[in-house]
Amino acid sequence: MDMSESTIYYLVRKKGRLGPIVDSRDCALIQFDGGSRGNPGPSGSGAVIYGPRDRELLAEVALYIPHATNNIAEYHGLLCGLHWAYMHGLKNVVIEGDSKLIVEQLKGTYKATKMLEIYTKTLGTLIYFDYVGIRHIYRENNTVADRLANEAMDQGGGFTREFEATAAYPVSEQTHQSFDGFLTISV
Repeated sequence: MDMSESTIYYLVRKKGRLGPIVDSRDCALIQFDGGSRGNPGPSGSGAVIYGPRDRELLAEVALYIPHATNNIAEYHGLLCGLHWAYMHGLKNVVIEGDSKLIVEQLKGTYKATKMLEIYTKTLGTLIYFDYVGIRHIYRENNTVADRLANEAMDQGGGFTREFEATAAYPVSEQTHQSFDGFLTISV
């Protein structure tokens, strides 16, 4: 995975000023995707989370949504990945998605007038992180998140798979209490 800093758009401001520049290799990597069969119709969201530095696979998260558009499903995939990362103490993240629309909305290049509620929820979630970078990737570089979204649609349900490397990032009770009330994924 190429993590060149020049392709990453820095998102989060802390206390009104830009925070320190973080080496993107020190950030967890979240890749997200979403899809809909019918658009709107039965939808699925997927997120895959890789650890900092070594890019070990930490978790795969999928969410089934009975009725949504593909863009709403994309946002839910991102929110699932962010939620998992935060709950496991990963405060510096780089986000990658193949939806140009979602990436450009988060960067402020495109307006989010039709999806304002989930866009606002996503921006509100990002403030919990110390560093967030975002970049667009091509579909062929996002196959795991795509597979997860399709699995959720095929199964009609969501799931979380955690891998051996997850043990290095336990959920803390304090983190759980501070974040759980804000991020509610409603479908």
